[in-house]
Amino acid sequence: MIIIPAIDLLGGQVVRLKQGQYNQMTVYNADPVDQAKKFASQGAKYLHIIDLDGARSGMLKNINTILKIRQTINIPLQVGGGIRSQLAIEQLLSAGIDRVIVSTLAINQPNMIRQWIKQYGSGKIAVSLDLKDNQVMIKGWQKTANRQSLSVVLKQLKSIGLEYLIFTDVLKDGMMAGPNFSTIAAMQNYGFKLIVAGGVSSLADVEQLKASGVYGCIIGRAMYEKSDGLKIKN
Repeated sequence: MIIIPAIDLLGGQVVRLKQGQYNQMTVYNADPVDQAKKFASQGAKYLHIIDLDGARSGMLKNINTILKIRQTINIPLQVGGGIRSQLAIEQLLSAGIDRVIVSTLAINQPNMIRQWIKQYGSGKIAVSLDLKDNQVMIKGWQKTANRQSLSVVLKQLKSIGLEYLIFTDVLKDGMMAGPNFSTIAAMQNYGFKLIVAGGVSSLADVEQLKASGVYGCIIGRAMYEKSDGLKIKN
């Protein structure tokens, strides 16, 4: 299992939100490039970068910062937040971003994601499935998607050739209260390379996720705040 530190960008700074609420923001570093270098020096093998301004507006807003990170460190990057066009995907991939993350489009226009997977390869496209009280959230977690059951959504994503699925429990995100293991278990029946985000707060959480067989684990707030230092180890 790979541990992936998270860098969330808002207004050009590294922040964390609680449960996706923009009015519950903590700034951890005014220099995202510096933060990326720190994670790389600590042994991170992958970074997860989300443009929160982009997620809310529907288009990339922190692209210059993201490109500076790409130019500064050599480890792979996955980037999401406001990626709702092929132009945005091509801009990121051509700049050397290793994997792009889509969310809203995967729910609203799955056939478009199917085409992108065929064009760019299944290793280049990830879908972020964000749940709040078992409801799929879209547009930066600000709106609820249509009321399809989780199983229907997962079957649809499998049918379009998706390989990498990122699952975030919105109510767990930023709360350091432990991951949603029951939903994680349900998702593992579909054969995705499952990457889990939201709620990871301890090495015990990491070990339990590893034992469950998930592909990866994204860690945000705990990576910045834990007094004993939640070490990056795989």
